[in-house]
Amino acid sequence: MRYSAFLCCFFVFITLLVGCQAINDASQKNDSIEAEKLKANHYSYNEDQRDAISVINELPGHENVHNVTLQTKKSPSYISVDYTQASTETSRQFEHNWSADFTKKRVFNNATILLGLIDHADSVHFNVHTVVPQSITITRAELEAFYRHPLTPNASKGIQNVNVENNDNEYKINEFFRRHPITELD
Repeated sequence: MRYSAFLCCFFVFITLLVGCQAINDASQKNDSIEAEKLKANHYSYNEDQRDAISVINELPGHENVHNVTLQTKKSPSYISVDYTQASTETSRQFEHNWSADFTKKRVFNNATILLGLIDHADSVHFNVHTVVPQSITITRAELEAFYRHPLTPNASKGIQNVNVENNDNEYKINEFFRRHPITELD
């Protein structure tokens, strides 16, 4: 009897351990960006919302994209992206995948790629519809100041260099978010 109780507890423990690892793996598998791959697909992104959506569908967190708005008719032009829980994930997975640290990395990377490939956008606005909704707007000027060079695919130190220069520097990214905090909405 004790042996079967031990085995039952052991299997429950292993199941929980594997389940938690699956959540971590799912949240981290798409957190790296492939600027070269996206740049290779950069034909000529114009003022078409389909162009923005095609880029967004390659970025970390794309499975949670609910709505994309591209406003280019008046200045300043912007891209707005809303993220919500996907039908294929639990609310626990969604909350974990969009925790504060993951959200910072994703929106920073995604803003870098979007503003680097879509020349006519001045900023990217992200809304993440977690239990405590999060919102942030990142401008081209803020990222160009961060990278210390123009953020366009045609610039001499263009988008192909962003991963190497600063994207892996967690301290600098955290400093960026201290100056440009993600707003928690009520």
